[in-house]
Amino acid sequence: MAGSGGIRTRRASREDLDVICRLWRHLMDYHESFDPRFELDREAEAEFKQYVLDILDNYLHAVFVATRDEKVLGYTIVAEMENPAVFRLKRYGFVCEICVDPQTQGAGVGQALYERAVRWFKRRNLSVVQLNVAPGNEAGRKFYERLGFKPFLNILWLDLEAPGKRD
Repeated sequence: MAGSGGIRTRRASREDLDVICRLWRHLMDYHESFDPRFELDREAEAEFKQYVLDILDNYLHAVFVATRDEKVLGYTIVAEMENPAVFRLKRYGFVCEICVDPQTQGAGVGQALYERAVRWFKRRNLSVVQLNVAPGNEAGRKFYERLGFKPFLNILWLDLEAPGKRD
C-alpha cells in the first residue's frame, strides 16, 4: 500500500531477510549503546534470521517491510498474543519491534509500518496493542507516545550476581 512520500508497505519475504537482519543489528547496537544488558550473543544474527524465517508464515505473527522505489527502509514484527483466562481481554496485538533505517528516520517510515500493523490487528478483531520500549530509547518512547501509547507495566531487573546481592 502506498503511504506518504512514496512509502509502500508489504509482507516481508525471504528475499528481505538480509536487509531486515542488517537493520535489526543496527537497532540492537543502538540499544546496547545506552544499556549494556542488550549485549548480543555471538550467534545472535543467525538466531534472529532463523526466528524471522520461523515466523514469516506463522499465523500468529506478521512481518512487514516499508519500501520506497523497491528499497527496504524498515520493518516491523507484530504478533497476536493471548492473556491468561482470568482476564476479560483475551487477545491483544503486540508490536515486537519497529525498525527504521537511520538514514530515513523522521520520513514517515515508522508511521507507515505502524499503520500497516494496525490494519493487521483490526482484521484479527484485536482492540488493544501493547509493546515494550527501553527507558533509554528516548526517540522510540516519544514516537510511540505520539501514536497514543501510554505506560502500562514496568519491567524490573535484578542482577543476582552483582556484588552485595549474594547470600
